[in-house]
Amino acid sequence: MNSEKQQVEQFIVDYYQKFDQRAPLKEFDQLIDWDDFQLLTGQVIIKSRDEYRDWYLEVRHEYENSQHILKNLQIELLDIGCFYARADLKFKAIKKGFIDKKIKTKAKLEWTIKSDDSGFKIKEYIVK
Repeated sequence: MNSEKQQVEQFIVDYYQKFDQRAPLKEFDQLIDWDDFQLLTGQVIIKSRDEYRDWYLEVRHEYENSQHILKNLQIELLDIGCFYARADLKFKAIKKGFIDKKIKTKAKLEWTIKSDDSGFKIKEYIVK
């Protein structure tokens, strides 16, 4: 894997570490292209920082001890400064409620990531 693809892989790993560690929302500002962003997860479509904030805060409230485990991560160069990544995801967490419940789920991920002078940024994030 070339150096740029390794950097994209590390970018994705860093994103999930921030997510699992419940990083403040402002730490995601540098990771997401808010001018051209789309997150699709189930029936939810997120296209703005405000929508992402609401979704992120809801997930933080609903789950604890989350762990995103990536498998079979593949990264392709689409164009100069634009990458496509896909992976299998295993998500483990405790769903908070009257009785806390351990959950495990699997999904397929697809990302479009762009690179510019400020670093990598997520353009599109699809969870299937």
